[in-house]
Amino acid sequence: MTDRINLDSYVSDIIAQASSGMTTLDLDALRDDALETVHDYADNAVTYYHHAQTIIDDYERETGEPEDLGQTFTASEWQEAMTAYAYGVASAYLSGKVEEAVTQVEEAASALIDHLASRHDESFDADHLRVSRECPHGWASHDYEADAADSSIMVWKSGQLDGGNGAAIQAGGIWLSVTWGG
Repeated sequence: MTDRINLDSYVSDIIAQASSGMTTLDLDALRDDALETVHDYADNAVTYYHHAQTIIDDYERETGEPEDLGQTFTASEWQEAMTAYAYGVASAYLSGKVEEAVTQVEEAASALIDHLASRHDESFDADHLRVSRECPHGWASHDYEADAADSSIMVWKSGQLDGGNGAAIQAGGIWLSVTWGG
């Protein structure tokens, strides 16, 4: 039995890596850094020839034929050719999934901002949203959850965050959060 490569599991790592060091949300930088990182993950995914074949088998239908990488191979170099092709498939698949994840982050940011404006009369822009790998406020102590996008907004409104209030939402493998005075 050949072990399968789950490229979907790489996407949250790519987004988290792209957001590391980012204190407030910058969607353009997140997208650019994540797409730049895709190639490292695609390269790591096709380290072994048998992984290259499973990537082609599992993901080529979703991505179509990858871009021409400008390489030519002889018949005796079939394994190298297969690896290069699988790299192209993995890159195309991961790039598409990263775009989807960044779109989810963008939609979650809008949902969070809209919720706070409509329910709490608080006005924030995307550059006020903090970015982290885990929820900075914990999950058990929030006052309520509001449905939004593909996730839930968690809200702390009782001043329990060192006298302040806060809200957070998870999207694309990262957390967006904001705090405001009580």
